[in-house]
Amino acid sequence: MQHDALFPAIAEIGATIAGFSGVIALFRRGTTPSESDPEVFTVRDVVRISLMVAAFALLPFVPDGLDLGGTAVWRVCSLLLAVFVLLGMVASLREVRREHGIRTLRENPVPPWILLPIVVVIELLLCANALAYSPKYAATFYLAALLLLLVLAGLFFLTLLVPPRR
Repeated sequence: MQHDALFPAIAEIGATIAGFSGVIALFRRGTTPSESDPEVFTVRDVVRISLMVAAFALLPFVPDGLDLGGTAVWRVCSLLLAVFVLLGMVASLREVRREHGIRTLRENPVPPWILLPIVVVIELLLCANALAYSPKYAATFYLAALLLLLVLAGLFFLTLLVPPRR
């Protein structure tokens, strides 16, 4: 499998970001945070994205281990990841909008002008892979999508490091 050493490393980084975001959130709050606290949504997003990266970085090893081989591995994994990214984005936006209204979407820790282009590029890479646009670079497209998701998790994680404005 192409890039086989990178995928476990990406999974480890994703799991590490998820763990550290929980630790930061725990130590930042002296009391139990409210479910509607914007910081809680940020922690959820970091954990959701990071664990998605970790799981999907390891997923190609399953079909590859079953000798499905080549583009079939990348097509299936890309299709599944594209669906999960889209569903995760919709779920996150719904949660924030339901609790805080549309204004909060514009005040998101990661501004929409950064967030949306990254998600669009991720979806384009994954859809190109799912449709077998370039079988020669299928593993690279999948890897690039995972790395962009990791960047997205990192951006949300960095917002947790900045003290909240009160």
